[in-house]
Amino acid sequence: MRVLWITDRYPPAKGGMAVSCARQVRGLRRRGMVVDVLVLGAVGSFEASVEERDGGADLLVPPETEPGMASNEAWVLAQGRGRYDHVVGFGASVGGYHAVTFAAWLGVGSTVLVRGNDFDRDWFWGQRSGMVREAFARATSIGAVTVEKVERIRALFPGARVEWTPNSVDVSRWELLESDRVRRDEIRGLLRVEDGARVIGLFGELKAKKRIPFWLEAVRDAGLLERVRLLVVGTLDAPTAAILDDPAIAPRSLRIPFCAPDELAGLYAAADFVAIPSMFEGMPNVLL
Repeated sequence: MRVLWITDRYPPAKGGMAVSCARQVRGLRRRGMVVDVLVLGAVGSFEASVEERDGGADLLVPPETEPGMASNEAWVLAQGRGRYDHVVGFGASVGGYHAVTFAAWLGVGSTVLVRGNDFDRDWFWGQRSGMVREAFARATSIGAVTVEKVERIRALFPGARVEWTPNSVDVSRWELLESDRVRRDEIRGLLRVEDGARVIGLFGELKAKKRIPFWLEAVRDAGLLERVRLLVVGTLDAPTAAILDDPAIAPRSLRIPFCAPDELAGLYAAADFVAIPSMFEGMPNVLL
């Protein structure tokens, strides 16, 4: 089977969607499918290009310089690769909208994969809401990472085929190596964990929807500032960073930027708990 997979979230872009996207593409290619990944707004790309891979190719389209430019470049690239049996849109807005459009032009079926923000946020967001509606209305099938999202989409589109397609992780990748244990102990030492203090991890893109300031306020109101240490791994928005910089209203913290997945096991092991106080989520890689 030959699949055209369309997304705007793919490494080296950071974040859970890019991680999940790459993991699913690798899995399909390992199972013998030919998967061409069409990346819209590809990070670091300055002109449309094709990079051949085992089991397919990455079709990289740079960000738009004018409306419709990237989409038409993407269509030209896809046409030049020959026939596809199916088109997948990873994400309900940008990926899904392009997937159902290209599938119609190619005369094949389409699947739209719903992740989190692409439904919870984009359904209510101007131009993107129109993309999501068009994607749901035209898709041959829709996959969603949580049962709750399946139910909400079915309520809006009663005739649609909507299936639960959860995220997953390979647990063997998270078994601690000796280097991970060393890293764990190093991190806990830097945080000066003593007198029963607990390390709480905050991982990922810590933007507004993650509600970190709300959660820190709850920690402060509960009188836990002296009993908690924070391990923050990823990116912070400006308001959250400002709060963490003030020792009067935030626990002691250690901040580490995004790092390679192979480095994460030791960091997770350094935490006694992980907090995910988001207003809305899909099925977070951090949780799994």
